[in-house]
Amino acid sequence: MDLEFLRNIFGDKALTFAELETALKDNKDVKLANLAAGGYVDRGKFDALDAKNKTLSEQLAKLGDIKPDELQAEIARLKSENEQAEQRYRQTLLDHAVESRLMNEGAVDVKAVRALLDMNKVRQDGEALFGLDEQITALKKDKPLAFPEKESKTPEINGVVPAGSGNQDNQQDVALINGLLGL
Repeated sequence: MDLEFLRNIFGDKALTFAELETALKDNKDVKLANLAAGGYVDRGKFDALDAKNKTLSEQLAKLGDIKPDELQAEIARLKSENEQAEQRYRQTLLDHAVESRLMNEGAVDVKAVRALLDMNKVRQDGEALFGLDEQITALKKDKPLAFPEKESKTPEINGVVPAGSGNQDNQQDVALINGLLGL
């Protein structure tokens, strides 16, 4: 601990209380305080608290500039935009599910068949579509060209006979050819 500043006050002699009091009264570099009473705060702690106080004061001033009515209006606008985005998302999911289902059912023109559906009766709960099966069944009866039957017939080839000998024994074929050629 550097006590050199005390040597300047005391010098080489002992001082009485009155002499100490007189020596410290004129000295601006040394201040005495009773630490037990809490009258002294370390300079680092004071500077940290002072900086924190300034920061909080600036933040409070910024918050004082904000008007609650404007915040409420902004919150209401954002909620409305969020609800609209949610509705568009749900509608997109429903549209995709209906179009996918119509393609799986074999609709020739998905957009044309979709226009014939009463979409107010169709609702989606997760992966399940409700109210669509009945409408597709009715459309298949009323508009059979919209859902043509898939033909699974094997194509017939007429007029051509595939090459082949009818027997599986090659030796018999070789003997027949040799006999015809006279060998």
